Amino acid sequence: MGHMNFPRSPVGAVAWPLLVAALTTVGCAVPRPDAKLPSESKAFVAVLSGQMPMPIDEVSRHSWIVTHHSQSQRYQRFEMGGDSERDPYKDFAAGDVMLHGVVELSDEELSKTEKCLSKAGSDYYTDHRDYFPIPGPNSNTYVAYLLRHCGLHVELPSTAIGRDYVGPVGAQVTEAGTGVQVGSIPFGLRLGLKEGVEFQLFGLPFGVHFWPPGITVPVNPGRLGFATDGHEKRSCECHMDDEPTSANQAVGTVTMFARGGGALRPSRAGGLLGLGTVGMSARALYGMHVGYGVGLDFDAGFAAPFGFAGSVHLFPVGVGYMIGPTGYVGLFSGIGTSGVSSAVPAGLDLPQEARLELDVGRRARLSLVAQGIFVATRAARQQGRLWFDETLFGAYARFGALKAHERFNFASGTFFGLERRELMGSPFLGIVFGTQIDAGMSDERQREHRGSPYDE
Repeated sequence: MGHMNFPRSPVGAVAWPLLVAALTTVGCAVPRPDAKLPSESKAFVAVLSGQMPMPIDEVSRHSWIVTHHSQSQRYQRFEMGGDSERDPYKDFAAGDVMLHGVVELSDEELSKTEKCLSKAGSDYYTDHRDYFPIPGPNSNTYVAYLLRHCGLHVELPSTAIGRDYVGPVGAQVTEAGTGVQVGSIPFGLRLGLKEGVEFQLFGLPFGVHFWPPGITVPVNPGRLGFATDGHEKRSCECHMDDEPTSANQAVGTVTMFARGGGALRPSRAGGLLGLGTVGMSARALYGMHVGYGVGLDFDAGFAAPFGFAGSVHLFPVGVGYMIGPTGYVGLFSGIGTSGVSSAVPAGLDLPQEARLELDVGRRARLSLVAQGIFVATRAARQQGRLWFDETLFGAYARFGALKAHERFNFASGTFFGLERRELMGSPFLGIVFGTQIDAGMSDERQREHRGSPYDE
C-alpha cells in the first residue's frame, strides 16, 4: 500500500478518519422544499415515499405511485397493498412524506401508462411470489418494478430498502433508467450517470451520488448533500401510545455507526496512526427472562497510513437476562476476522464480550461494553506466538423516545459513545456515533396487566 501524509498525532489520527466516517451515517439533504404536485388541470404520474413507523423510521421508507387525470377529482394509487386514495400524500406510517418525481403526460398517454402499471403489478406477483422485508422482494421492489417496466424514470431514495433487489444473484437497469445494479443478497453495486457509485452491504447503502451531488447514506432521507425531493410532514397513525412494560421474552438492538480512533503509541502498532470505519452491530436475546443470545458486527473503512480496514464478527453463542423495556445484561462468544492492509495482518478472531444495556427513563439508553479478542495471525506464528490479545472498553448512549404497542416496546434515535482499544500493544482512543434501534417483547400476561416499569 502507498503512503499518504496524515497528521502525526492521536488527535489528527482521530479527526481525519472520523470526518470521512461521519459523512456516511448522517442523513441531511438541502434544499428541503415543500412537496408540490402539478395543478389539477394537468395529467401526471407522481412517485412518493413515507417514513416507516418506529423503530425503523430513521432508516427505511415505503414508496408508492399515484396518477391523476386533468380535472379529475381523484388519484389512482399503485402500491403494494394499496388502493385508490383522494389524498396522494396519505401514508400508513408517519413523519416525512417525500415527493421524488413527477412525469407530466397527456390524458391519453396517462391512460396507457395506467394500463401498463396495472399489468406490471400483476406480472410482479407472478415473478415474485414471496415477501421479505430485508433485502426484498417487498413493497419498494414492487414500485421499482413498475417504474422500470413502464418507462417512468424516477429514482427512489437509498433508504427505500428493496428497490435494488435482484434476487439471490442478478442484474438489472435502475428504476431511474440511467444506470445498472448488480449483486446478491449480501453485496450489491449500483452504477449510473445520475445514480453515481453505490455499494450495498447487507442492504446498507454507501456511495457517491452524481446528480444531484451528494453522499449516499443508510439514514433518512438517504443522502448527505443536495436533493430535489419535496417534503410533506404527516402525523403518526401508528397507535404506539401504550405504557411500556419490562421485556421478558425477547430484546434486540441494531446500530449503524461511524467510528474513528487514533493510536497513542503508533510505533507499537506497526506505524498505524488511526482508523475510520462505518458498519453495523446487532444483538438479540430470546427466552423467558433469561434468553439465548446471538449477534453480528461488521465494519469497513480506511486507516492512516492509507490502507483499508475492516472486520466481521459473528456471535453464535450468548446468554443474557432481560432488564426493563429493551435492556439486558449479556455474555457473547464469537468468531470472525479483522485487519488493516497497511499495518495489521488479518487473522482468526475469537471475540468474547460482556454487555450491559439499560433504559434510562423514556428518552435515553446507556450501554457499557467490555470485549476481549484472541487473534491468530501469520506474523504471530512467525514470532513463535499463537495469540495476540486485543481489548475494547466502551460507554455509549442513545437518545430517542421509547414507545409501546401491545406486547412490544420500540425506541430509535441518535447513538454516540467513547471507546478505548488495545491493538497490537498500543492504546487507541476513539469516538463512535450513528443511529440505534431497540426493541423488546413481553408475554401475554404482561399485556393484560400493563404498567410502566418506571413506576416500580
